[in-house]
Amino acid sequence: MRAKTGGQRLIDAPWLRDFVGKWILGGYVHLGMWTSRVQYHPADYRERCMALNPAIYVVWHANMVAIGHAVPDHANIRVLVSPHPDGRMGAAAIATWGGKVIYGTGASFKQSEGTQGVSGSREVLRALESGRSILMTADVPPVRGRKVSRGVIRLARLSGRPIIPVAVASSRRTIFEKVWDQMQINHPFSRVAVVGGEPIRVGDETSDEVAATRLKTGLDDCYARALALTARR
Repeated sequence: MRAKTGGQRLIDAPWLRDFVGKWILGGYVHLGMWTSRVQYHPADYRERCMALNPAIYVVWHANMVAIGHAVPDHANIRVLVSPHPDGRMGAAAIATWGGKVIYGTGASFKQSEGTQGVSGSREVLRALESGRSILMTADVPPVRGRKVSRGVIRLARLSGRPIIPVAVASSRRTIFEKVWDQMQINHPFSRVAVVGGEPIRVGDETSDEVAATRLKTGLDDCYARALALTARR
């Protein structure tokens, strides 16, 4: 194993990740949330969500920066984030709009240890049982192609709570096409579209494959609609 250089150790330092997450990334996200005009599709999206809570809100990882727009009740949400240093930086940003996190993620070919997947899943189930909703990504870093993790389906099956696919897009945005998730950064003073899909329940009669296909279709449709609704005229 190659030893880390001084620069690498500085980049991975928790205090630096917290500072960047809270004051730079989080500050920019917070500014965008408070200066943008948000429209919900359907128009009663927030009311529908409140009637279904506690629920499992699911987005593509590309929308991770915009999740503050995606959930209607910030005080009653827990966001599942990776314990990776980048995830902890994201957690600091999430705290700027009042979100609280649970650490845990699925395993991938680059991330098989230290994922806290089992403990994170248990905490998610406890949160849902106590009446708190969960927000999580469908895809596992850094796997390209927007594939639905079976962990999402398993949590919905075990908890009995509905999955709500949701996507967000901004009229002033930057999409990093070469990044594994094609991350979208939403800029301040924009028109923002929040598009919610039909709730998905995973019962005994629904296989994991069928549920995953429904979720992927729902997320892809929501994201395509959000991008179209905010296309620059």
